[in-house]
Amino acid sequence: QPSHVPPSDLSSLLTFDINARDGTTKRYKSTLSTYDRYGYTAIFGDGGHFIGYAKWDMVNRCLNSTVYYEDGEVGGEPMVVRAKKDASNRKKDIIYVGSYVFNEEE
Repeated sequence: QPSHVPPSDLSSLLTFDINARDGTTKRYKSTLSTYDRYGYTAIFGDGGHFIGYAKWDMVNRCLNSTVYYEDGEVGGEPMVVRAKKDASNRKKDIIYVGSYVFNEEE
């Protein structure tokens, strides 16, 4: 089993078959995360709250980085916000990670 999937092979992972209840099979191609190399997950703290998020490299299958909220802050599930297209109608290689953050001390 390979230690990572080269970016050119990622498209093959996005096509899948679904067996319907009536016995038929349908082929779908997902567009979710088609061009995103990184995935994001919340980091749980001792109190059961999200205290930050982790950035995962989906190609090399490893942790890339972590972000922790300030003391007294808890957050929601991180979500990816795609950058707008530029004037040439091409996507920029910029993404934003959004999360609701609540300061328990204020």
